[in-house]
Amino acid sequence: GFVHFGPTQRWLTQTAKDLLEQTLRTEVKIGALEVGLFNRVLLRDVCIYDQKRKPLFQAERLTVKVELRSLVQEQISLRTISILDTQINLYKRNATSPTNFQFIVDALSSKEKKETKGINLRVNSVILRRIQVKYDQLDCPRTPGKLNPSHLLVDQINANISLKSLTPDLLRLHVRSLAFREQSGFELRHLRLKLRADRQGATIEDFEMRLPQSVISQSDLRATYDARAGWDRVWNTLRVEGNVRDAWLTVADIRSLVKLPPTMELSARLSTRFAVSPQRLRFSQLRLADSQEEVNLEGGITVQRQGGKPIGLAFDVTQLTVDDAFSRRIMHWVKADSTLTGMVGRVGDVSLQGKGELKFAGSGKGHFDLSTQVGKLTAQLDWDGRSQLQTHLQLQDAQPARLLARTQLPQSVSLRGDVVLQFDPVTKRWAGVSGTTDVVRLVWNQQAYQHIRLQGSYTPHEATAVLLSSDPKLPCRLQGRVAWAGKQLDEVELTGNIAQLNLQELGWQTPYQQAQFAGAVEAHVQGLSTTLPQGKLQLRDFNMLQSPQGDYHLDQLTATLEPVSAGVGRLSLHSDFLDAQLQGDMTLSHLTNGVKELLNRSLPGLLVNDGIPSAVTDSRWDIQASLKRTDVLEKMARIPLQTKGPVFIQGYLATGKQRSALSVRTDGFTIGSQSFGTSSLYFDGQGIRYHCLVKTQKEFAGKQFDVMAKLSTRDSLLDSRVAWNTHESAEDYSGSVSASTRFYANREAVNFRTQVHPTGFTLDGLPWKIGSGEISLLNREVTFRNISLNHEQQGIKVDGRFSPQKNDSIVAELKDIDVEYILDLVNFHAVDFGGRATGKAIFTKSNDAPDLHARLYIPNFTFNHGPMGRTTIDGTWSPRDNRIYLDADMKLPQGFDLGTKVNGFVSLAEKGLKLHIQANRTNLSFLKRYMDGIFENFSGEATGAVTIYGPFKALDFRGKLTADASARIPATGVAYHISNGTVDLSPGEFAFRQFTVSDGKGGRGRADGYLRHSHLKDLTYNFDVTAQHLLCYDQPESHDMPFYSTTTGSGKVHLEGVPGRFTADIALRPEAPTTLVYNLSTGESLAAEDNMIRFH
Repeated sequence: GFVHFGPTQRWLTQTAKDLLEQTLRTEVKIGALEVGLFNRVLLRDVCIYDQKRKPLFQAERLTVKVELRSLVQEQISLRTISILDTQINLYKRNATSPTNFQFIVDALSSKEKKETKGINLRVNSVILRRIQVKYDQLDCPRTPGKLNPSHLLVDQINANISLKSLTPDLLRLHVRSLAFREQSGFELRHLRLKLRADRQGATIEDFEMRLPQSVISQSDLRATYDARAGWDRVWNTLRVEGNVRDAWLTVADIRSLVKLPPTMELSARLSTRFAVSPQRLRFSQLRLADSQEEVNLEGGITVQRQGGKPIGLAFDVTQLTVDDAFSRRIMHWVKADSTLTGMVGRVGDVSLQGKGELKFAGSGKGHFDLSTQVGKLTAQLDWDGRSQLQTHLQLQDAQPARLLARTQLPQSVSLRGDVVLQFDPVTKRWAGVSGTTDVVRLVWNQQAYQHIRLQGSYTPHEATAVLLSSDPKLPCRLQGRVAWAGKQLDEVELTGNIAQLNLQELGWQTPYQQAQFAGAVEAHVQGLSTTLPQGKLQLRDFNMLQSPQGDYHLDQLTATLEPVSAGVGRLSLHSDFLDAQLQGDMTLSHLTNGVKELLNRSLPGLLVNDGIPSAVTDSRWDIQASLKRTDVLEKMARIPLQTKGPVFIQGYLATGKQRSALSVRTDGFTIGSQSFGTSSLYFDGQGIRYHCLVKTQKEFAGKQFDVMAKLSTRDSLLDSRVAWNTHESAEDYSGSVSASTRFYANREAVNFRTQVHPTGFTLDGLPWKIGSGEISLLNREVTFRNISLNHEQQGIKVDGRFSPQKNDSIVAELKDIDVEYILDLVNFHAVDFGGRATGKAIFTKSNDAPDLHARLYIPNFTFNHGPMGRTTIDGTWSPRDNRIYLDADMKLPQGFDLGTKVNGFVSLAEKGLKLHIQANRTNLSFLKRYMDGIFENFSGEATGAVTIYGPFKALDFRGKLTADASARIPATGVAYHISNGTVDLSPGEFAFRQFTVSDGKGGRGRADGYLRHSHLKDLTYNFDVTAQHLLCYDQPESHDMPFYSTTTGSGKVHLEGVPGRFTADIALRPEAPTTLVYNLSTGESLAAEDNMIRFH
């Protein structure tokens, strides 16, 4: 009763509140204090404030059960302590300020020194439910999702703990359960253990810790130490041994504690035996494997200790294996790019063994063996503890080409070497590296190399390297050195002698293919970090053999860079092919800026003006050069240029207000298949006015032309005029084209607008007029406006625009253009085409590629001057293969369905054609060109299919025709009509089969034979005729022949020959009317061996 009486409870509550406020010197609130049965004290709604009147401790329910008898005994025994629904808020302003609960510590600390008895406490059960502890250091940033010691929020703390005994000499603790969750995401699901500790040892039994996906358990853990003289001696005498068996660890449970890739998911099983002593911390029989057995580690590690601090480390990796599947998972976790992911995938499974030891203040050594699917590496390391790390490396069957997926790299490399890393003994900073490597075997492009040594060194100030090779396929010696002035490259030295080098065998795809290179080089340049470097380069006895462009030899090339005066240098070059000298400000930036300044001043907009430094405004460069040979350009640079004698270059270029003048001249040159006569270039000007005059001579269509181009700058414009004439007939071949161009600045490409001025020219006696028009390229859009060319009724007009992003087109309209005239101008005579063409050619874009389509109508089209009828031609140019595809329909006037259809292509790149011809009574007059000297007055028509194909200079035929034709044989003087036979066309032969022959006088016969040719040249013929009362010979009297005759008969006639020569073998029975007159008065008739005619 009494204690449950309302006034009594209020008095107890107030008394407890006053006592706590007096003791803690802060505000305290207690909702109620109840004293119950069985010595139970209950406090409700307790709140203790900090000294800023913020809640420090808030609990809805606190309970204590005390065994009263223990209050008068040596051991105080509490049956139960329960803390329920409690919040504890702790904080401090910064690292140096006190916490908000420091005043409680101070209040409970005794200010008087008293003799204390040792604690002797027993708490049967401590129950915590729904406890929250919060701590913040207010000046530190928060890190959501990561454990932050400056901002802790531990929530949902639930525990059941039994403190069996707590004395100065003994601790017995039983944690039945403990669980909590931290705001970072870390969660302890369950912890249990039994602990017994005295001054000589401790044991932990039945240990188990569970996280959401991890489990660590330990059945028995024992530790020995000696704390009899004081607990501060525990760490100096502590020895612990134990086993961790099959601990299950999951990355997701520690993600808030360790920075890990967000997509990483990994679970692993850990087992180890560990031992802790004052001298060392050892983990042996260590086994670690992930859940899918893709990673397996076996080994051990020992940390040496002295005075409680680590002084050394020893490890033994018995076996570490990593499957390629796990490596690919790592690449996914770290979001590696496709290049690195592919390379790691090609490494495949990895296996590592090794052991080593390291004294933190002394020496160390180690040995490693690494095996992968792209090679094996063995490394031996030895650290002297002061300044030097020696490594011995051995690489076996490494596969760079496979590893990096680049076929041009070596397929296999095996090497061994020694590398020494130097460190400053005081600062321990890296000071340099040196080493020697021997290539045991190198396989590159299926070629094996060996006996190669590389020596080198590198320091923060300079680097050296020596390459020695005695392999017969790569004999060479190269030695080099580079030096720095601060962080800038200042000096370069190189000497070398290469006896044989094949770049293609080394995997370098070059235009030289299987060419062999050899030569000696020596170079030394210094002062690269200054404004005026100096040096010398020499190349001697350079040879290139077995190149597709031919062999090339260079005796010597010497380049010298030297100072002349302050800010002025001279670059001199002397060689077999070129002597040159350039004098002026040799700073590379000044050279390039000088050219930019000249162009920006005379032609604004040609370049983007980023501002030219004032240092180059009055610079001048004197130039003098003589190009003596051009074989170096053809053989080494694949520039097909040959000159008639030297090319002389002389003059000077200047910026600012100074004058520039430059001349280039040569007696003639050939580039590719185009030859030019005496040529010259003159450049002159200053300020914004410059002039350039180019003169040359060119043969075109069998005539020699003088060509002149004059370029001038004025008012930001480039005026250009190209003129030509021929001395033979200037009135037939002369003219000019002139235009003015303005440039517009653009970083991506040159932009311009060109105004074409009205001019005219004469070609082959025909005057042509060029109309006023415009051509522009602006923002990648090409525009033609009213570009026209006219002669009487003939004309070409071009209009339109073309841009990559739009479906634009450029249209060329042709009117009454003489096809034969145009082909004569370009000297195209492989075949002859004629007629007047009218139509359109349209240039547009298809599938992001340019496309040209033309449709032409030719009313009277001729082929080799033979009429082919009304012709419609559809043509398309394909930029992919540089072919013109044709589809032509030629209709004869005799009938709607009579004529010829042609489809195929003409290849500009291959200089050939392939045309499929479908003939329906096609006029055969076009064959007269190939039968001259064999037949006269040839005419006829054919039906069938024929293909003409091959290079322009080696055309051939394939197909089959039925023909009806008439022709006169000059050798016999007889005209025949052939019909009802077939012609088989095959390469090099026209075979005539079973033709009916008639002579127009009632005679008939049958003919077979062939006409053979070599690409329509070197024609031969061979015919057999079976005659029935057929006129076989009809020649009048002639001074060249001893006889004349008109012969009609039956029998066999064999004819063969070549144009201009005829042989006949006639076995014939003469029939009326036949006459033969043999003139015995001529010398030929009396010849002793005249076997021309036999009678039998």
